[in-house]
Amino acid sequence: MKRWFGVTLLAAAMAMGTAAFAQDHGGDAVHEGGFHMPDGINWTGVGGEVVHTVNGREVRSPRPPPFVGPIINFAILLVLGYMAVTRSINPSLLARRASVESEIAEAKRLHDEAQAMHSEMTSKLGSLDAEIASLKAQFTAAGEAERDRIVAEATARVERMRADGTATIEQELKNLREDLRREAIIAATAAAEATVRSSIGADDQRRLADEYLSGLEAAGTEGARA
Repeated sequence: MKRWFGVTLLAAAMAMGTAAFAQDHGGDAVHEGGFHMPDGINWTGVGGEVVHTVNGREVRSPRPPPFVGPIINFAILLVLGYMAVTRSINPSLLARRASVESEIAEAKRLHDEAQAMHSEMTSKLGSLDAEIASLKAQFTAAGEAERDRIVAEATARVERMRADGTATIEQELKNLREDLRREAIIAATAAAEATVRSSIGADDQRRLADEYLSGLEAAGTEGARA
């Protein structure tokens, strides 16, 4: 409060001084004989006189104060006011301001990250249809290849089974033929034996037995000599 009070007093004093200076030097203008045009604005001139022509004669009056003076005074007042305000700020407010600025920066960073992620997801979604179509084509091609492989394996298995079945059937037929031939030979031999037995008598059987024994003895004698 003391600081603000001092700034206010300084501003009032500067304003009063400027007004008094202007009244002391600008109020002596000669008005004899009526109205005269106001002088031009004195921007920077200090001191001296201004010559007026009134009713055909020259009248001298002090030069008005420079116009830049009040501007400088006002600028000084602003600087002093700013210094007073900045020095009187509560440190807690400064800390709060720093915290708010940090939160704003963090929010901006998060916003930028979200924007970048949104752009990335938008780009990925744009190419998602193409990726899905590509995956479908790959799955279709893989399914067709697997189907062709399964069909080829099944065909090969059927061919092997057919070949194995043909070979088995042929082998079984061969075995069956051999069995039939063997049984036919056995049956023919038995029939011939029965026929021979029924067609020869007891004398023929003794004669055959004697011939068989004689043949065995002859074979044994020849073997002993050898």
